[in-house]
Order: sequence, then C-alpha cells, then structure tokens
Amino acid sequence: MSNKAQIDDEEDENFKKIKEGFTVNYMQMRDGTKGQVMWEVKSWDLKKSNHTENITKELLKNILKDYKYRSLWFRMHVSLRDFIKNDGHNLSNEEYKFYINPNSHADFLIYNKMSRKPVLVIEVDGISFHEQQEKQKVRDLKKDSVLSKVGIPILRLKTNESNEAKRIINTLNKILEE
Repeated sequence: MSNKAQIDDEEDENFKKIKEGFTVNYMQMRDGTKGQVMWEVKSWDLKKSNHTENITKELLKNILKDYKYRSLWFRMHVSLRDFIKNDGHNLSNEEYKFYINPNSHADFLIYNKMSRKPVLVIEVDGISFHEQQEKQKVRDLKKDSVLSKVGIPILRLKTNESNEAKRIINTLNKILEE
C-alpha cells in the first residue's frame, strides 16, 4: 500500500470518528448578492443524512414558499411507477423494466398540489457515484429517457456545480410559462 493510500485511509477513519460525534446545531445559506436566506437548518444528524439531498430539500422548501410557486410542492424518493402512468408512451422493454422496478425513483418530484400532476424531477448526482460508475450512468440514461417519453422535465444537479437555487428557479419559471 502506498503512503498516499495509507494517509487517505487514515483520514477516512478520522472523518468517520469525527462524524460520529459531530452535530450541526445551526447552518444557513445566504444569497451572495442580496444576503437573503436561501435555506437554514436548526439541527442536522450527520449519521443519518445524505448532505447534498438535505441541502436541496431545504433549498426547495425555501424556493417553493415564494407566492408564484404556491401551487407546487415536492416529495423525496418517489418510485417512478408511483407517479408515471404508462399510457402508451412507447417505452422499450428495458425502459419498462426500469420503470416498474420499485428501486427506480426520483430524488425529488415537484408536483402541482391540486392536480397532483408531476411538474419536474430533480436528481442530485454525486460525481464519484454518477460519473465514475458505468452501471449508474446507464441507469441515469434510462431514467432520462423514460421521463422524456412521458413528458416530465428533469433537472440534474451535480455535487461539484453551483448556483443550484438559480437553476431550480429558472427551470420552474420556464415550466410555469408554458
């Protein structure tokens, strides 16, 4: 084992120990230009959380409080078969198998509160998982294809990018204008 690999393993172990005893009591994200609070969390259990999805969840809560989005809300980890009705959308056999699999889900489903109609799917893509694992790339392409065929837009937020709030707002505005 190289010295670098040994150091990385030691750092991983140290991080795990720190994470076990670490609690976030308060965290806040503000817009850099206006100083407006985009999201805040009063407590955050690091042992139970997927950090990037929790950040996106809090961001969505804050964005959807805006009056112009009053008809919308969201759910997390919704199985595709729970919100997509396959009414002759010409899914291939592979896409159909993917769609009916209970493990095929949307990270975030934004929907109309009154009609329950899906408006947008948001996927939070961890770079090391989504770009470096071939099987996950294939699943992402299948999900994109299924959603495209049923007419539900998808927004992918990569964990190494920024301006998530702006991208979500711009996407929602385009959808609401249609």
